[in-house]
Amino acid sequence: MEKYFKQSSNLTHKSSHEGYCWVKKKVKVHVARPKVDPPGEPVPLPYNVLGRVTAMDLKLGGQRELLLPQQDLLVKVKYVTQETCTDVAKPKIRLERTSKDALKTLKNILSVLDSVEFKFGTLQATIHENIEDLKNVVVATLTHFLKP
Repeated sequence: MEKYFKQSSNLTHKSSHEGYCWVKKKVKVHVARPKVDPPGEPVPLPYNVLGRVTAMDLKLGGQRELLLPQQDLLVKVKYVTQETCTDVAKPKIRLERTSKDALKTLKNILSVLDSVEFKFGTLQATIHENIEDLKNVVVATLTHFLKP
């Protein structure tokens, strides 16, 4: 194979371009031999490779199991917030009938909201905001009916 190289010229006359000229040289091309054995009998795996693979699989399975409950928690939080929304709506209907029972229910809802915020308030900001809104509704309803 031939390549062109830029080489400084020893010529003193000005025929070469800025003291350099192009020289054509032959270059040996090195071909890397593959280090692969010809096909034959399959090489047996070392005894500890399968143990490592199963250990990695168990570790990944454990990670998957750790990730799944997080999704379950989010679903539970959504369910709890929906449940508390309906629980807040129900006492509004019942306030006309028995205000004392409704006030007890509202106080229970407020304690449920506090516990929900304690358990799940740090997971998502939107859940925290929903819980705060529900608390404000409950407190406003309580103050309205507790006025003399």
